[in-house]
Amino acid sequence: MAEDSLGNRARKVKDILGAADPSLAGIEAAIDQVPSISLLFVDSSRLEQLAQEMRARLKSHL
Repeated sequence: MAEDSLGNRARKVKDILGAADPSLAGIEAAIDQVPSISLLFVDSSRLEQLAQEMRARLKSHL
């Protein structure tokens, strides 16, 4: 999902999600960090939108 949205700039997002505790709370906490990541040439609104899409997908899988 991050790669689809950010392409080759998705590494930091994937690293944060990969290091998250595999519990629901851990995944939610990792998603909450996504909008605050600083990525060169990526607008913060794009990161916020990605986080919202991730939250929606997570809720749909519960």
